Amino acid sequence: MNRKERTEVLINMNIGLLRSLAKKINEQHDVKEIESPSHSLVMIKKREGAKNSLFYLSEVVVSECRVMIDNHIGFGILQGFDLKKAKLLAIVDAAFNANSSLCYKLEKTIEVEKQKQELKQRQEMKAILKTKVSFDTMQED
Repeated sequence: MNRKERTEVLINMNIGLLRSLAKKINEQHDVKEIESPSHSLVMIKKREGAKNSLFYLSEVVVSECRVMIDNHIGFGILQGFDLKKAKLLAIVDAAFNANSSLCYKLEKTIEVEKQKQELKQRQEMKAILKTKVSFDTMQED
């Protein structure tokens, strides 16, 4: 699983489970906070179709944090105002960047959570598709 996929799963993960992963890391490593959790504004880029030019669509509020484990930096960023989750994301990211001995266990937990999230997403999509209306056109013979 690559970093982007892992981060998406972690962001959507239950905060209790994410907290337990970070706790395991804190027990085995010295976690140093480089940049305390804070809010920022990030510009959203969009590509215009006709001229294929970039423009800034809007701004979005994010929560971000940086921590260090064994001289490896971890970065946590997510949309919204959840400073605690940003720090937990940074701790897990730093553990993977430091190639911690916990990576195998963390990877297995994240993989199980990914499967749960995908199943939930499929069930939600199935429920939405049940309400889909089919607009057939009348044909003349």
